[in-house]
Amino acid sequence: MKPKTNAGYSALPLLFLILSWVFALPGHGFGADPPAENTGRSVRYVGSESCVGCHLEEYDSFTKKSKKAHSYQKLIPLKDKLTAAEFAECCA
Repeated sequence: MKPKTNAGYSALPLLFLILSWVFALPGHGFGADPPAENTGRSVRYVGSESCVGCHLEEYDSFTKKSKKAHSYQKLIPLKDKLTAAEFAECCA
């Protein structure tokens, strides 16, 4: 009678560890998205209106429901009372 061997199963834990490591790396695995193109240091805010052409539903929701959609209007009367640096910080 031959003794039982687990040769086929001994590699499974190692295989599991390797695959777990590979899929845990950034940019690998399921559902990995490429980095956004608008995240560089030179990218600046272009205003909500520039997004309306492609994101009409989101734009409508933002302008109707978000208090932030109109927050800049409240800063305009304060502009003369603030230094340029203070105003820029408020807008950031």
